[in-house]
Amino acid sequence: MLAEAVAELRTARSVVSHWEQVVSGLQGLLHAAPLEQPVLAAAPVTPPPAPDEGSSEDEEREYLTTAEAVHLILRSRPNFPMPFPKIWHELQERGLIDPKLKAPRNSYGNAANRLTRDPDSRVVRNDDGTYEYRTAPDPQDSGDPMVTPQMASHGPLVLAGTGSAWQEASS
Repeated sequence: MLAEAVAELRTARSVVSHWEQVVSGLQGLLHAAPLEQPVLAAAPVTPPPAPDEGSSEDEEREYLTTAEAVHLILRSRPNFPMPFPKIWHELQERGLIDPKLKAPRNSYGNAANRLTRDPDSRVVRNDDGTYEYRTAPDPQDSGDPMVTPQMASHGPLVLAGTGSAWQEASS
């Protein structure tokens, strides 16, 4: 019965991850779509330089992937929680934003979220929404992303009888 529950949990996580990606993609399309009648005054748009003006340095330059760039920013300040606007500012300051992306802010935000799902990245998203690169594992971290530190502090959980009720193991 426990094996079935674990299998269902894995399936549910996979489905949730899929729909998170779908929603993120739709949000990217929404933010990239031009507005017929802008609600706020748009910033002045400067036309790109003519081909004979300037250099083609941006076209030839290879950029880090979105995940690599976000990871670089977070690793530069280990164990320091950073809200995404600060990460975005750092990406801009360091010139790490790939100009070929249609919705760069969303792309880098999605990359930050993907990093939190990869345990090898050591990137976590805190309860306040900040991202953090941790150099050492959290002592209260159970290793399961679905178990919060508050849940882990209550001790191991066991399945009681044949029902679906969970209770604390008495030690």
